[in-house]
Amino acid sequence: MFPTVSINELVPLSKIDHYQSVLTVPAVRWHRFRNTNGFNKKVCRMFGRKVLIHLPSFFSWLEEGNQPRT
Repeated sequence: MFPTVSINELVPLSKIDHYQSVLTVPAVRWHRFRNTNGFNKKVCRMFGRKVLIHLPSFFSWLEEGNQPRT
């Protein structure tokens, strides 16, 4: 279902602020809870009970959200 992912591309949700400065950890958790613009399906990966963020998908999701609506 998902393309092959390098381990360096996956980071725990609780450490996302170490890899980007756009959203804080609570803000990312809010987007996950609200599933804003398909956040869970596009960005999140589960490893047991741990939520991992796929960084390339995260940045693509951010760009997608910044597109003007027509």
